[in-house]
Amino acid sequence: MDLESKKYKIIEKLMKVSDEETLYKIEQIMSHHDSQINALSDLPDIAKQLLKKSEEDILHGRTRPHEEVMAEFKSKYKLD
Repeated sequence: MDLESKKYKIIEKLMKVSDEETLYKIEQIMSHHDSQINALSDLPDIAKQLLKKSEEDILHGRTRPHEEVMAEFKSKYKLD
């Protein structure tokens, strides 16, 4: 299913919602999403580039588990 089809399916479901609390929650989620997009667009270019590189690293499996990184850090700096 492509993105446009997914959007229409969501709209169809949304039109059937009759509970005001549910609509309020959906509105909050969408508002939060909008504020995140605005926050990202306000970042300096270098931060945007680093985030893009991080996303690429994740997609290509160039990551390590947090526990592994922390164990290495603690060992290197003789912590714990």
